[in-house]
Amino acid sequence: MVRLNHTLRRGAVYVWRRRLTAGHPSYKGKYVQISLRTKELFTAQTLGPLVNTAFNDSIKSKLTEAITVQDVKT
Repeated sequence: MVRLNHTLRRGAVYVWRRRLTAGHPSYKGKYVQISLRTKELFTAQTLGPLVNTAFNDSIKSKLTEAITVQDVKT
């Protein structure tokens, strides 16, 4: 089985899911989940790292200010 970081299968579709741990108390226990809209493992292996990189870039730019779950999803 292939190990995908933050990517898992929910039902028949792959999703990317990540816990918010930016140090803000309101983030405790909250997740961002994005459907990759694919049933294919190969496609999930391609899309998962792209979403992860975009998430990391958006978090780095927002570290000094409070962000909402909706900001992260955007």
